Amino acid sequence: MTVATFQTAIDGVNPFVVEGPAVAGSGVIVPQYRLGHVAYGDAESEWVYCKYTSVSNQVLQPGLLFTVDDDYNATLLTTSNSPRGSKVMVCGVGMGYGGQSVTTVTGSVYYLWLARAGQMPIAYTTVATLGNLAETTATGGAANFPNSATVGSKLIVGLYVTKAVGGTFTGTTVNGSTQVTVAPGQLTVDSGPSWIGSTLSATGIAASQTITAIQFKGTTITGFTLSAVATASGTVTITNSLVAQARILWPYIDKTN
Repeated sequence: MTVATFQTAIDGVNPFVVEGPAVAGSGVIVPQYRLGHVAYGDAESEWVYCKYTSVSNQVLQPGLLFTVDDDYNATLLTTSNSPRGSKVMVCGVGMGYGGQSVTTVTGSVYYLWLARAGQMPIAYTTVATLGNLAETTATGGAANFPNSATVGSKLIVGLYVTKAVGGTFTGTTVNGSTQVTVAPGQLTVDSGPSWIGSTLSATGIAASQTITAIQFKGTTITGFTLSAVATASGTVTITNSLVAQARILWPYIDKTN
């Protein structure tokens, strides 16, 4: 006997929910996914449905790297928990978790769409030169892109930073507010430096503050939400760091450097 494990066709009258959750007992069929299910998006992206067990409060944001085993259990990437041959995937932007916000999860089980291919934000510690091969670090979820391999780290094959790291843009802050306004047309969804989780610095913005949400008008970015309030008002030049754009090509852990 053959047992269906994934539904690819849905019969019946109006079986899909257009907006809002389905009501229990309504007969409306809602999407169901198996671990390891693959979905596709824009910018050549491929997403895999994975299970993540958080052992403590963890801030999930686009760009964080995970190792994924054969049962699709995801673990935040570090040098110490990256066995050779394990898959590397990233919290990305565009589908499932990771769109326009930062989420803090507690010690429990969560299910995430993690990206294995496409153009994605990536968390890094340092980037010496664009196109350098990646390696693991002791910082959970972040990669390093040095000119020379760091002894004791592990090589990540198929992960490359492709756009200028960091950068500046002009924004308007208000003393005591977490909101930063950006002039229309200056930044787009794809242009950077505009990734959630980026560390920002400017007059009135402490160097430890990050972008926690992004506001859009169409594909143009019109503003940001900061992780803490600004301490001055004015139009300032803002510098960002620690999140860049990378190309991911089914990355995996190779040798220890």
